[in-house]
Amino acid sequence: MSAIATTFYQAPWRAIEYRLEAEPDLEVVGTTVDGPSALDAVVENAPDIVLVDAALPVPAGFETIPRIKRELPSAGIIVLVAIEDEDGLFAAIKSGAAALVQTSVSPDELIATIRRVSSGAHLINDMVATKPAVAAPPSAVRPALGRPGAGPPRGKGHGYG
Repeated sequence: MSAIATTFYQAPWRAIEYRLEAEPDLEVVGTTVDGPSALDAVVENAPDIVLVDAALPVPAGFETIPRIKRELPSAGIIVLVAIEDEDGLFAAIKSGAAALVQTSVSPDELIATIRRVSSGAHLINDMVATKPAVAAPPSAVRPALGRPGAGPPRGKGHGYG
């Protein structure tokens, strides 16, 4: 399988790239430093996997992912984030990523994630199950008690009136 890495921080990536290249079934077919060059590399190489650093400069990583998916819908997108939080997870889901991992991930964990995404797994779904705030639609979140209009309904038929 082939992969392209788009990362703003090149130095740490080089060590991971060498580790990926040591795997007989993985080939890094390109590395880029911004969204436009990532799109060019995707069109030119048609990789199976694209690793996208969320910290990319303009356009940002989460803005680049839908563009990559339009150019190559079959590519599995793995987002690299500095901190794994609900906002990043929601942005990854919305952008169409298959997985989200921290930039501090070990090479072995990253390789395992690449293989799972390459085989069709959508690991981001597993993460949503552990983050109910991301999974719940905004209309399902009830306002806090004590706020105007919050709390149980009042009036006839509700035992309060």
